[in-house]
Amino acid sequence: MRLRPVTGGSPKEMLLLGGKPLIWHALLEAARAGFESAIVVVSPGKEELVSYLGSGSGDLPIPAVLVVQATPAGIGDAVLLAASVAEVPLGVLTPDDVTHSRLHWPRLRRAHAVLGGAAAICLRRVQPSTAHRFG
Repeated sequence: MRLRPVTGGSPKEMLLLGGKPLIWHALLEAARAGFESAIVVVSPGKEELVSYLGSGSGDLPIPAVLVVQATPAGIGDAVLLAASVAEVPLGVLTPDDVTHSRLHWPRLRRAHAVLGGAAAICLRRVQPSTAHRFG
């Protein structure tokens, strides 16, 4: 709802950045990080996003499998849904946090391996005055 004035009712993942939707940039980051495919969890009402991902246009940087989150229950539930269909360890990206660096992915993979398959998370410091902008 916070972005409705900007999105005009479209999903935020479909906002354009450099002529491409944010979801495209997230998939590009995943491809550059060495992932071969993606699982995209979508909530109901995001038909535009579902249509874009399922169009088969060949425009996507990597293949994407769609999983519908029947009831929006937060990112934790979305990760559990993705993990339930993943056949290998997975990385979690959110398309509203676009980065140019992918140096964190090899570090996360090493931590995952060193910790015997345990989850690893990447954090960054933010100024206390801007912390409210980060979920």
